Amino acid sequence: MLVNWHYEKFDEDMKEVGEDFSELVNLPFNLLPF
Repeated sequence: MLVNWHYEKFDEDMKEVGEDFSELVNLPFNLLPF
């Protein structure tokens, strides 16, 4: 499974939340700015 994590381009907090959540649930995340 691969999770697509969309976040606003300049929202570093949401990007970090995606990175942390990826580690927490032990799944690969594809971090996608929009």
